[in-house]
Amino acid sequence: QVWMFAKLYNEVSLYRRPDVLDAAIKGGEFLLDSVKVKGEMRCYFAVTEDGRPVQLQRKPYTECFYVMGLAELYRATLETNYQIAAEEMLQQLIHWICIDDSGLGRPKHAGTPPTRELGRPMILLNVISEFCGKNETLRAKYMNQIQWSIENMLLHHDGSWIHEHISLLGGYPEGCIGRLST
Repeated sequence: QVWMFAKLYNEVSLYRRPDVLDAAIKGGEFLLDSVKVKGEMRCYFAVTEDGRPVQLQRKPYTECFYVMGLAELYRATLETNYQIAAEEMLQQLIHWICIDDSGLGRPKHAGTPPTRELGRPMILLNVISEFCGKNETLRAKYMNQIQWSIENMLLHHDGSWIHEHISLLGGYPEGCIGRLST
Protein backbone atom coordinates (compact mmCIF):
# COMPACT_ATOMS: atom_id res chain seq x y z
CA GLN A 1 0.00 0.00 0.00
CA VAL A 2 2.92 2.37 0.64
CA TRP A 3 4.00 2.13 -3.00
CA MET A 4 0.41 2.59 -4.23
CA PHE A 5 -0.35 5.69 -2.14
CA ALA A 6 3.03 7.28 -2.84
CA LYS A 7 2.75 6.49 -6.57
CA LEU A 8 -0.75 7.99 -6.74
CA TYR A 9 0.46 11.07 -4.88
CA ASN A 10 3.48 11.44 -7.17
CA GLU A 11 1.86 10.74 -10.53
CA VAL A 12 -1.90 11.41 -10.47
CA SER A 13 -2.86 15.03 -9.88
CA LEU A 14 -6.27 14.04 -8.46
CA TYR A 15 -4.46 12.25 -5.61
CA ARG A 16 -1.78 14.86 -4.88
CA ARG A 17 -3.48 15.53 -1.57
CA PRO A 18 -2.20 15.66 2.02
CA ASP A 19 -4.37 12.70 3.12
CA VAL A 20 -2.90 10.46 0.43
CA LEU A 21 0.65 11.47 1.31
CA ASP A 22 -0.11 11.02 5.00
CA ALA A 23 -1.34 7.45 4.34
CA ALA A 24 1.87 6.69 2.45
CA ILE A 25 4.03 8.16 5.24
CA LYS A 26 2.19 6.23 7.96
CA GLY A 27 2.62 3.05 5.94
CA GLY A 28 6.30 3.76 5.36
CA GLU A 29 6.91 4.33 9.03
CA PHE A 30 5.10 1.07 9.78
CA LEU A 31 7.40 -0.72 7.31
CA LEU A 32 10.47 0.72 9.03
CA ASP A 33 9.24 0.17 12.59
CA SER A 34 7.36 -3.13 12.38
CA VAL A 35 7.85 -4.97 9.09
CA LYS A 36 11.64 -4.85 8.90
CA VAL A 37 13.18 -7.37 11.26
CA LYS A 38 15.25 -5.50 13.87
CA GLY A 39 18.98 -6.00 13.36
CA GLU A 40 18.56 -8.00 10.15
CA MET A 41 18.08 -7.28 6.47
CA ARG A 42 14.78 -9.16 6.36
CA CYS A 43 11.12 -8.22 6.42
CA TYR A 44 8.25 -10.07 8.00
CA PHE A 45 5.73 -11.39 5.49
CA ALA A 46 2.88 -10.78 7.92
CA VAL A 47 2.48 -8.71 11.07
CA THR A 48 -0.48 -7.87 13.26
CA GLU A 49 -2.10 -4.43 13.12
CA ASP A 50 0.00 -3.38 16.10
CA GLY A 51 3.20 -4.64 14.44
CA ARG A 52 3.78 -8.01 16.12
CA PRO A 53 5.41 -10.54 13.75
CA VAL A 54 3.27 -13.38 12.42
CA GLN A 55 5.31 -14.91 9.59
CA LEU A 56 8.77 -14.62 8.06
CA GLN A 57 8.79 -15.82 4.46
CA ARG A 58 11.75 -17.72 2.99
CA LYS A 59 11.50 -15.90 -0.32
CA PRO A 60 12.65 -12.35 -1.17
CA TYR A 61 9.32 -10.90 -2.26
CA THR A 62 8.34 -9.03 0.92
CA GLU A 63 11.69 -7.24 0.80
CA CYS A 64 10.98 -6.31 -2.83
CA PHE A 65 7.77 -4.53 -1.87
CA TYR A 66 9.58 -2.85 1.03
CA VAL A 67 12.14 -1.39 -1.41
CA MET A 68 9.52 -0.28 -3.92
CA GLY A 69 7.34 1.38 -1.28
CA LEU A 70 10.15 3.26 0.43
CA ALA A 71 11.72 4.37 -2.87
CA GLU A 72 8.43 5.86 -4.07
CA LEU A 73 7.84 7.41 -0.66
CA TYR A 74 11.26 9.06 -0.88
CA ARG A 75 10.23 10.65 -4.19
CA ALA A 76 7.04 11.95 -2.54
CA THR A 77 8.72 13.37 0.57
CA LEU A 78 12.42 13.79 -0.30
CA GLU A 79 13.14 12.36 3.17
CA THR A 80 16.47 10.62 2.66
CA ASN A 81 15.90 8.03 5.40
CA TYR A 82 13.40 6.31 3.07
CA GLN A 83 15.87 6.19 0.18
CA ILE A 84 18.69 4.96 2.43
CA ALA A 85 16.54 2.16 3.89
CA ALA A 86 15.32 1.18 0.42
CA GLU A 87 18.83 1.06 -1.02
CA GLU A 88 20.20 -0.96 1.89
CA MET A 89 17.50 -3.58 1.34
CA LEU A 90 18.03 -3.44 -2.44
CA GLN A 91 21.67 -4.39 -1.86
CA GLN A 92 20.50 -7.40 0.17
CA LEU A 93 18.05 -8.39 -2.56
CA ILE A 94 20.78 -8.23 -5.18
CA HIS A 95 22.93 -10.52 -3.03
CA TRP A 96 20.11 -13.05 -2.51
CA ILE A 97 18.97 -13.06 -6.12
CA CYS A 98 22.28 -12.82 -7.97
CA ILE A 99 24.78 -14.44 -5.62
CA ASP A 100 23.55 -16.51 -2.67
CA ASP A 101 20.04 -16.98 -1.31
CA SER A 102 21.06 -19.11 1.68
CA GLY A 103 20.37 -16.16 4.00
CA LEU A 104 16.67 -16.59 3.29
CA GLY A 105 16.70 -19.85 5.26
CA ARG A 106 15.14 -21.94 2.52
CA PRO A 107 16.37 -25.53 2.91
CA LYS A 108 18.06 -27.29 0.00
CA HIS A 109 16.69 -30.85 -0.10
CA ALA A 110 18.74 -33.70 -1.55
CA GLY A 111 16.21 -34.46 -4.30
CA THR A 112 15.79 -30.88 -5.49
CA PRO A 113 17.79 -30.14 -8.63
CA PRO A 114 19.79 -26.88 -8.65
CA THR A 115 17.63 -24.41 -10.57
CA ARG A 116 16.99 -20.72 -11.01
CA GLU A 117 13.43 -19.35 -11.07
CA LEU A 118 12.28 -16.95 -13.77
CA GLY A 119 10.54 -14.86 -11.12
CA ARG A 120 13.79 -13.82 -9.45
CA PRO A 121 15.42 -11.88 -12.30
CA MET A 122 11.99 -10.54 -13.29
CA ILE A 123 11.26 -9.08 -9.86
CA LEU A 124 14.82 -7.78 -9.47
CA LEU A 125 14.52 -5.88 -12.75
CA ASN A 126 11.19 -4.44 -11.64
CA VAL A 127 12.47 -3.47 -8.19
CA ILE A 128 15.57 -1.78 -9.62
CA SER A 129 13.40 0.07 -12.13
CA GLU A 130 11.07 1.27 -9.36
CA PHE A 131 13.97 2.17 -7.08
CA CYS A 132 15.76 4.21 -9.75
CA GLY A 133 12.67 5.87 -11.19
CA LYS A 134 13.80 8.48 -13.71
CA ASN A 135 17.17 8.99 -12.01
CA GLU A 136 19.74 8.18 -14.70
CA THR A 137 22.62 8.26 -12.20
CA LEU A 138 20.98 5.46 -10.20
CA ARG A 139 20.21 3.53 -13.39
CA ALA A 140 23.88 3.74 -14.36
CA LYS A 141 24.88 2.57 -10.86
CA TYR A 142 22.69 -0.53 -11.19
CA MET A 143 23.29 -1.22 -14.90
CA ASN A 144 25.20 -4.47 -14.18
CA GLN A 145 22.23 -5.84 -12.21
CA ILE A 146 19.79 -4.67 -14.90
CA GLN A 147 21.87 -6.50 -17.54
CA TRP A 148 22.16 -9.58 -15.30
CA SER A 149 18.37 -9.65 -14.89
CA ILE A 150 17.70 -9.38 -18.62
CA GLU A 151 20.30 -11.99 -19.53
CA ASN A 152 18.98 -14.40 -16.91
CA MET A 153 15.37 -13.92 -18.02
CA LEU A 154 16.37 -14.73 -21.61
CA LEU A 155 17.94 -18.02 -20.47
CA HIS A 156 14.41 -19.21 -19.67
CA HIS A 157 13.35 -19.05 -23.35
CA ASP A 158 14.26 -22.04 -25.49
CA GLY A 159 13.04 -20.55 -28.76
CA SER A 160 9.55 -21.99 -28.41
CA TRP A 161 8.69 -21.99 -24.72
CA ILE A 162 9.39 -19.94 -21.64
CA HIS A 163 10.45 -22.18 -18.76
CA GLU A 164 9.64 -21.23 -15.18
CA HIS A 165 12.91 -22.82 -14.02
CA ILE A 166 16.27 -23.44 -15.65
CA SER A 167 18.82 -25.96 -14.48
CA LEU A 168 22.07 -24.53 -13.16
CA LEU A 169 23.70 -27.57 -14.77
CA GLY A 170 22.36 -26.56 -18.21
CA GLY A 171 19.03 -27.11 -19.90
CA TYR A 172 15.62 -27.30 -18.34
CA PRO A 173 14.48 -29.54 -15.47
CA GLU A 174 11.92 -32.27 -15.99
CA GLY A 175 8.82 -32.97 -13.94
CA CYS A 176 6.71 -30.45 -12.07
CA ILE A 177 9.65 -28.06 -11.54
CA GLY A 178 10.08 -27.84 -15.33
CA ARG A 179 6.69 -26.22 -15.94
CA LEU A 180 6.33 -24.23 -19.13
CA SER A 181 4.64 -20.97 -20.02
CA THR A 182 3.91 -19.71 -23.50
